[in-house]
Amino acid sequence: MYAQSGWIRQLTLLKVVSAVLLSWFALAACNTGGQPSQAGTGAGQVSSNSPATQMLPTPAGTPGQDEINAQATKIALRVLATPVSLVNKSPEEIAQKAVEFARQHGTIRSGEPQVLLTRPVTLDQLTALGLGKHESETIEQPPLVMVILKGDFSPFPKPGAGESASPSQPPSQADANRITYVAYVYNLWGGTPTIIQESTDGGVFKKALNDPTLPDVPSLSPLDDPKHDSQPRVAKVLHYGDTGIGEPISGQAIHKASFGAWDYLAKLGVVNVLDTDGTVINPNQIYVMVGHNWNSPTGTQDYIAANKQMLPHLATQGGQVEISIVFNTYVPAERFRTFAQAHGLRVGSSYLRAIDQAATPIYAPYYTLHIKAGEADPVPQAQVGSKIVAANDAPQKQVQLKGVYSTHAWVDAKELPAIAAESSVYYVDVTAEAARNDLVKAGISNAKQAVVVNYAYVLFAAVEQPYQSK
Repeated sequence: MYAQSGWIRQLTLLKVVSAVLLSWFALAACNTGGQPSQAGTGAGQVSSNSPATQMLPTPAGTPGQDEINAQATKIALRVLATPVSLVNKSPEEIAQKAVEFARQHGTIRSGEPQVLLTRPVTLDQLTALGLGKHESETIEQPPLVMVILKGDFSPFPKPGAGESASPSQPPSQADANRITYVAYVYNLWGGTPTIIQESTDGGVFKKALNDPTLPDVPSLSPLDDPKHDSQPRVAKVLHYGDTGIGEPISGQAIHKASFGAWDYLAKLGVVNVLDTDGTVINPNQIYVMVGHNWNSPTGTQDYIAANKQMLPHLATQGGQVEISIVFNTYVPAERFRTFAQAHGLRVGSSYLRAIDQAATPIYAPYYTLHIKAGEADPVPQAQVGSKIVAANDAPQKQVQLKGVYSTHAWVDAKELPAIAAESSVYYVDVTAEAARNDLVKAGISNAKQAVVVNYAYVLFAAVEQPYQSK
């Protein structure tokens, strides 16, 4: 991932911990005024076949890993210390941010860097400039600005290699990897670089700088091959700011099963992992992650079809069953309360959408509110109201609540057909109950108490209307 002539996607130093820290920031922002994000995807997760990933430091005890974790955490916290939107900033202000970023992270060896270029870019334009192929993992792509600096730099620190210097100390002259050109591609919504490029001779920036005196170097196109280009593009399911999904890196697998359109993995001993309602799972509980082929164009529809086929059978088993309901539209909070009461839902938590109605949002326009149910109210107005107020933390923001789009609940099994028949329901996810039943069939102890996570709420992306800029 990291090479002197290569790009750093999401910053190599953040590879171990940044997604978690971003999630922490996003979750804290619900109370302090930033972009709200759901809390229901368990912390400490990573999956190579998921639309996005989230990682915690490797568990303590792994040889040499404690030091790497400490370095990564320290660097990542510094990067994300004060994220501020740069949407309305001038090119000069963004360029100055880039210089300050280099100074804060101890990569300036001597002198003051020279700003060679500041320009808006898209991921496709980076490819056209010979700077490799990059794909957004989220539905919305944030506005990007590339700043290219020339000066005397040391390489950006990365976990496992030690930091070149602390922000208050000069870099070690013993480091022979002297850098002359650095490019930062800034995400204007987040206010931090999401891609960093370093070069000893500037050749990789020859086209971007339109400088014929720079040496010729091959284009950075690690994904530029016929096999990659022939792969169908998979619909993205996460909005910018949403927490990534994937398998916990901790715990020991005790059972797994596949049913064609969906599968599951059961583990014991997971740590720092949340259930669907945002509660930390006890390591002694069985954790089950349900999945399907996210990378297949038909994978999601096959998964939904499988749930619809299982529902009539589960409706006959009797008792309370765990379900997730995904709606096909935003359901106003009051109407959702009526829906929940009519079907006897015992709601655990719900996902609500809010959208910034400003002509030019200074942050991502979509806001995901994860609301835990109260004893008397499935979507407590106090919780919802506080998060909307927190989201509107700047005069330019006009964040308005749209409604509930998914809910996690328990219900009498015989009510399942009636819920599925509601005109506002896209589909009812019953994999939690189906996975537990399969664990029981396999003879797994305490299977009925297993905690199941299936990320059903993200599949609302299949029916949600895309954002229309004003």
